[in-house]
Amino acid sequence: MAAAWRLNKGRLVWTNGEQAVSVGLSPERIRELNAKLMAEITEKERVLQYRQTRIDQLTDEFSVIKQQFGIAVSNLTRSN
Repeated sequence: MAAAWRLNKGRLVWTNGEQAVSVGLSPERIRELNAKLMAEITEKERVLQYRQTRIDQLTDEFSVIKQQFGIAVSNLTRSN
């Protein structure tokens, strides 16, 4: 089972489902952790947006190529 953490009344609590460890955090440290997590989320959102844009581009290119060569989708995706 994966370990999990949560913030509870200014204390960071780690648990693996069987036992928990609690560590007190100052308001300043909580703000630092929050800023770090927000930066990570922003970066992951940026990466996901880039990947989705690239997927969309490749899908469009594939569609154009199929039209140019008159290839049916079933001919390309059919397994032997």
